[in-house]
Amino acid sequence: MGICGTYFCASDDEYLEASLNESVAPYPFDEDPDIAGIGVIASFFIYAIFTSGLAGITYLFVEGVVPERFSNKLDFLLQNRADRLVRFVWKNIIPRRVRELLDFLWPRRLRTIPKEKLQAICLQLTDIQLITGASIFIVLYSRHCTVTQYHFYIGLELSYLSFITFQGMLLAVVDVLHERLFTRVWRYIWILTLSAGIFASRFILWNDYFMVDRMYGLSVQCVFDKLAISEWFTPKEAGMLTIDVVVFFWSLWSITVLLFPSVSGWPPMAQITSFIYWFFSFPSRALVRVRNRALLNPADAETTKFKIKRRIITVAFVMFLSFREIVFSLCFDLLRVYTLLIGSIYGILYQRRRAADHGREGDENEWGFGQILPLLLLALPISTFAEEIWRDLPGAEDDTNQQEEAVAAGPVSTPELQLERSQTAPATYKPLESPLSTQMSAPAAMPAVVLNQPANTASTDSDRAYMVYRRESRVETVIKPTLTRFLRQRHMKYLLGRARDLLQSDLDTMQDGVTDLETEWFNKKLFQVWLILCFSALYGGVTVLVFLFDVPI
Repeated sequence: MGICGTYFCASDDEYLEASLNESVAPYPFDEDPDIAGIGVIASFFIYAIFTSGLAGITYLFVEGVVPERFSNKLDFLLQNRADRLVRFVWKNIIPRRVRELLDFLWPRRLRTIPKEKLQAICLQLTDIQLITGASIFIVLYSRHCTVTQYHFYIGLELSYLSFITFQGMLLAVVDVLHERLFTRVWRYIWILTLSAGIFASRFILWNDYFMVDRMYGLSVQCVFDKLAISEWFTPKEAGMLTIDVVVFFWSLWSITVLLFPSVSGWPPMAQITSFIYWFFSFPSRALVRVRNRALLNPADAETTKFKIKRRIITVAFVMFLSFREIVFSLCFDLLRVYTLLIGSIYGILYQRRRAADHGREGDENEWGFGQILPLLLLALPISTFAEEIWRDLPGAEDDTNQQEEAVAAGPVSTPELQLERSQTAPATYKPLESPLSTQMSAPAAMPAVVLNQPANTASTDSDRAYMVYRRESRVETVIKPTLTRFLRQRHMKYLLGRARDLLQSDLDTMQDGVTDLETEWFNKKLFQVWLILCFSALYGGVTVLVFLFDVPI
């Protein structure tokens, strides 16, 4: 019982019978509209979908909000194609009358929101999500003695939903947060608080005693009492827990890198990332070698063996390059956010639908004061966003000033220009700069060993013989082993240095060819279509995976 006083928990036999025998009466519990009411759930869903959609629009269409240093060629390609697609649909598919009716909203207003105003809105939304998620966890864990497992699960998913949407919106405000360290530190403290609750909840969520059929109404403290590995460990739960924890730390690491970019250069993460990028660039280097060989030996290029080899390497190049660009892109982070978002939403709806059959008494779909108020509170952020859209556009004088400032600032950064810049590697690019770039220090000079000691004219022949014996012994026991170790160390350092020089020389000489090769392929329409199809297939596959099976992810 511990600090919770008296609470009821089922025995292992009752758990087993309840999970296997559908005729067992469920353990009854009352509804709690403050946690699982229809108004609370609807407000969280609307807020999460609205903020996630705003994050996606910001990523695809708003220039200068997401820092370019976090993007790669695939990001610029998606932004370019999305912008072209919207313009095509707007001009060729939407009827002219509808287009004239909505012209004041898109693109004249929505696309002309000042960057600072849009980021202020996004910053407000991210802070609300962050504080709300952490507060829910604090309240849930403080009520662990009395809250039911069902309501604890709903609260967990709502808090996790806040954490998920926070990740997407962070992309739009990260450069604003970089202006002052304090703005990042206090938010990161809340992030760690929320992360601690999420990490602990993963062990509860995949516990074999949590949310057993017809036992939804038991106290969550019953699960806390069963957290010993020997009691809940099964291959299924352990595997799902491992995947869940890996995704969680992936999310936390992404947030940390966005707030504090310098941590990505700390060992061993810098070396791991550099090695992964270098590994997935191996087919690119192999294809460059094959193409160079074909230029040097045209006769060999006509052989069947060479053609088969080139085709195999080309297929590997396309697959590895596609995988590398997807994994190292911001759109892949947004894919993770999207997956967790629809998984949490479906999980909440799935368990609310089952709760009535597993002991819940009362209706949590009734609209009361506690259900209407959360929906009305959504008016604040949505009204702020609408206010910026409906704000009067700048006058002619303001437009002239903005044009003068634009001319002074230089060319506008467009998706096409960003894609072109991303395809040009910096001159100092060295994928294996760390850890192989550290030059090995030369071995220290050995101290001079004087073998010829001045002879003592007064010594006897026996003394001279004894001195010669000592010199020979010193050579055998001290000097030779020292020289041997020195030569071995020098030989090993020479070999390591030679290997490093050859590897770095290979990278330096190949880098220009690799960059030109990848740029050439990125300029091909067919390869661009292939990348977009691959990424679209990932989104479609995740959606089907969630809704095809009748269980939440």
